[in-house]
Amino acid sequence: MAEVRAVPVDGVRSQVTADGKTGLLHFHRVRPDAHGVQELNIAAPLPLLPYVASAALSAVPQAAESGGQTVLLAARSVRPGLSPDGAVVLTIEMEMGASISFAIDGAQAESLQQTLSIALGRRKAQALRASAAASPRKQ
Repeated sequence: MAEVRAVPVDGVRSQVTADGKTGLLHFHRVRPDAHGVQELNIAAPLPLLPYVASAALSAVPQAAESGGQTVLLAARSVRPGLSPDGAVVLTIEMEMGASISFAIDGAQAESLQQTLSIALGRRKAQALRASAAASPRKQ
């Protein structure tokens, strides 16, 4: 396989063109190129952007693959809903304001509901144990 040449970056921002047909990704280079240009810009048609996002997320190490921690992104909000055709939709707004929506079938929705219920129960139990451990014991 040929050597991959890559440009190190330390920042990224995005926007959509005025006509709404193209997404622009603006990467800030760690070092300017030979012409002093510090920004690397990529234009992608909107239908391609979910695949760009998926490819970017695929590059983030996952705990199962790396044996380490999964990278966690903070969610500003999580909104369940229904699509016009009746599919269950889960929309997550992320830290930088981007939102991503997933259409999930009934079985996936039920599994998610059960898993969230279990996780919330465990979190409450941990909080109660921590509270009990921190409280002075009455004699």
